[in-house]
Amino acid sequence: MKFSYLFLLLALSQFSFSQTNTLVRGPYLQITGANSTYICWKTDVLCDSKVLYGTNQTNLSSMSYISNSDTLHSNFLSGLLPNTKYYYTVNQSTTQLCGDTFYFYTAPLIGANQKVRFLALGDCGSGFAQQFNVKSAINFYRQSNYINGVLLLSDNVYLYVLQQEY
Repeated sequence: MKFSYLFLLLALSQFSFSQTNTLVRGPYLQITGANSTYICWKTDVLCDSKVLYGTNQTNLSSMSYISNSDTLHSNFLSGLLPNTKYYYTVNQSTTQLCGDTFYFYTAPLIGANQKVRFLALGDCGSGFAQQFNVKSAINFYRQSNYINGVLLLSDNVYLYVLQQEY
C-alpha cells in the first residue's frame, strides 16, 4: 500500500512539473494608441492569458484576462490615458511568466505638440558583427532616450522561418 501511495505522489509531482510554461517570445506591443494597446507573447505550451497593469509599478491594479488556452497570447488593454506610462507583467493564472515588470507609453493625442521617436531597421540579419554593433548602439541610445516605435523592414527571418530565427 505504501508503494502505491508513493508511486502516485511521484507521478503527480512529475505531471505538475511538466506543466510549467516558458515564455518563448515577447512580450511585445501591437497597435498602441492614445487609449489602448495589445500586449502579445508566445508560450511553449497551452495556457490562459493574464496581464496585470497600472501606472504605479508596485501596484498593478488593472487586469486583462483571457481564459481560453493558447500558445499565442494577445491581450487588449483599453480605457488607457493618453501620453501615460504604464507598467505590466504577463501571467498564466496565478503565475508570473517572467520576473520582469515591463513598461510602455500610450501615444499622445492627435495634434499634440510632442516629439516622438521611431526606429527603422532593415535586414535584421543572421548574427554578423556589424548587426551586433547596431544593437549595441541602439541599447546605448535607449539609456537616455525613449523610442516610441519600431518599424522592421525587409527580411526579419531567414532560411527556414523557425522560432529560433526570430
